[in-house]
Amino acid sequence: MVFLLQASFFLLGLAATITQVIFIREFLVVFYGNELCLGIILLIRTLRGILHIATGEYIGLVPLIISSFLLILPFSLIIGFVFPFACRLLMKEGKPPAIQIGLVYIVEALGSVVGGLAVSLYLLARFPPFEICSFFALLLLANSFCLSLVLEQAKTKVYMATFSFFFLLLYVLLLTSNIFKALDEHSLVKRWDILNPGITLVTSQESKYQHISLARQEAQYSLFGNGQWISSFPDDYQSASLAHFLLTEHPNPKEVLLIGSGFEGMIKEILKHPVSRLDYVELDPRLIETALPFLLPQDREALRKKNVRTLYTDGRHVVKTTKDRYDEIIINLPDPSTAMLNRYYTVDFFQEVKRILKAGGLLVIGVSSSSNYFGKAIRDYAGSVYDSLHEMFPYILISPGERNWFFASDYPGVATFDRDVLRARYEERRIDSPHFSPLHFQLLLPRDRVEFVEQAFRERTQKIVNTDLQPVTYFYNLILWGISSGERGKENIFQALREIRWYWFFLPVIFILFLRVMYLMVSRSKRAEPLPFNCLWAIGTTGFTGMALEIILIFSFQNIYGYIYQQIGIIVALFMVGLALGSYFMNRLISRFESGLRTLISVECLLIIYPLLLPALLMFISRSLTGAAAISESCFMLLVMIAGILTGLEFPLVARLYLTKEGGSGKVAGMVDSADHFGACLGALLTGTLLVPILGLKVSCIFIGILNLTSVTLLVMSLLQEREV
Repeated sequence: MVFLLQASFFLLGLAATITQVIFIREFLVVFYGNELCLGIILLIRTLRGILHIATGEYIGLVPLIISSFLLILPFSLIIGFVFPFACRLLMKEGKPPAIQIGLVYIVEALGSVVGGLAVSLYLLARFPPFEICSFFALLLLANSFCLSLVLEQAKTKVYMATFSFFFLLLYVLLLTSNIFKALDEHSLVKRWDILNPGITLVTSQESKYQHISLARQEAQYSLFGNGQWISSFPDDYQSASLAHFLLTEHPNPKEVLLIGSGFEGMIKEILKHPVSRLDYVELDPRLIETALPFLLPQDREALRKKNVRTLYTDGRHVVKTTKDRYDEIIINLPDPSTAMLNRYYTVDFFQEVKRILKAGGLLVIGVSSSSNYFGKAIRDYAGSVYDSLHEMFPYILISPGERNWFFASDYPGVATFDRDVLRARYEERRIDSPHFSPLHFQLLLPRDRVEFVEQAFRERTQKIVNTDLQPVTYFYNLILWGISSGERGKENIFQALREIRWYWFFLPVIFILFLRVMYLMVSRSKRAEPLPFNCLWAIGTTGFTGMALEIILIFSFQNIYGYIYQQIGIIVALFMVGLALGSYFMNRLISRFESGLRTLISVECLLIIYPLLLPALLMFISRSLTGAAAISESCFMLLVMIAGILTGLEFPLVARLYLTKEGGSGKVAGMVDSADHFGACLGALLTGTLLVPILGLKVSCIFIGILNLTSVTLLVMSLLQEREV
């Protein structure tokens, strides 16, 4: 029976992690790649229709949180209900209750490890999400049937076995009838129709970086990554206008680096300039593979030119590690609407770009804007990119239009908005393009619009700098997200949060600690027992810390290495490996400690020290990437495991201490597990949406350290009270 119970806990952890990974990947598509989102697979794909969200409109923060909570609630409730019952069943096997509770925790964590690795390295590359979920639902039903056979009461055993067997048989019939595959295809089409009505879906596929869709409207094709528009082709006029405008801004662009869209038409136009080498960086090779059969012949031919080198890797990784030098670097990427994209708009990235620019080199980067109106939100958003560029480059020009292009250089006169100079450069190169002429410079750079943009940036009084550790441009994009969501006043929520001083975020934690200390001091004369609550507070802050550190490490992984879509399951799995190791280690040693309370205080102290050291460790790993990428990534994954180990150490300890004051293993397991998950829920919600975007990584880590300091304070008070008794 013990083995059967442990196997069921293992399967439960495995299914939970697989579901979590699929949740994240599916919501990345519905929310245009924004990492703040979680959800449930079938309803996720139709969620925009359920909430009546218009095409191209972002879902607001409040509907996002409410819908995510309601959709994920049934699955979460099932997981939460099972844990205390599992612990209670194992108590009959004779081992100490604290060790049995820890054992359930360990086995469930090991299941999560296997689930994370399986879904990331094998399953998602070969099977659609519905088939993956249906297979593991089948395993859980089979497990339920086996468990029903070991029940003690004969009548209950018959009922449960019959019920489980009936649903198991029904599920097998559904699985063999390919209904799950049909449901997957139907939900994909339904999601597409909601996201992009009127556009015919040609093909879609999963890559290890994103969900790719190719659609057609009349004679034009459009590419989408995670639901977000990437580019449309053929559009020779737009490609020619952009390419010739950007290339003529440099006097002699011989060696060019292009990061982002270009294969749809821009590359062939760039090659009409005196370019001796064009390095084109595209992270996802499947993006080009998907579009290649539908490209114009001359665009396919441009990719095969001898002076074009296509690099299928992360653009920032290229900038960080290359030994080549360039005359012009063009960042042609979407806006920083996600943490992954924001890393191309930071001071840290601009510093890396400056290293590989030749003397007189030019960096070109753009963000969406407004042609006629510069409100505060847009001005702060674009201004954060401008201020960040100014940290590295003294000479910057900004073009007007629906997209502001920033031209940054160390030398004056490299980029110019003098239309006569640009005309002379273009004519000197003898470019033959039916879609562009020198007259276009008058359309692209009207004097009144250039002066309007320059004045708007001159009038800004607040300097805003975007860095890897404090992604403020990403946060300002969230403000625009609030505006785009179409909900009245939603932009004011993020703007108001931005105006709050950083120390106000610490006051609620300090205030709660103050109230608890006052309560303990008043209740001392009544011989009140503070330990149970203090233990639950400690495990709650540890749950918060574990989830917050996991999210910080995910964001940091994107900043350093540039991809997360495939690695989500691996990072979650490694965190769970650490969780299992920490719990196993403590479970083996727990009976040897005289005072579990002192040990718990020591673990909490480690949870103060680790977050405070984390920013420095991440910075060291980032800087070491240039010389040793494999070692750098191994060190990063070690940080993930350490975070899991420190989190896992505490669960058996708290269970033991709580059991000394409260009876009933099932009740104790439920209370401790609930506090752990409640803290983790708050950690996930606050870290991704508020702490990191607003406070930055460093201050967020300080916040985590102070939160654990409150636990140490309360536990020390409990220890002092024990000594008095």
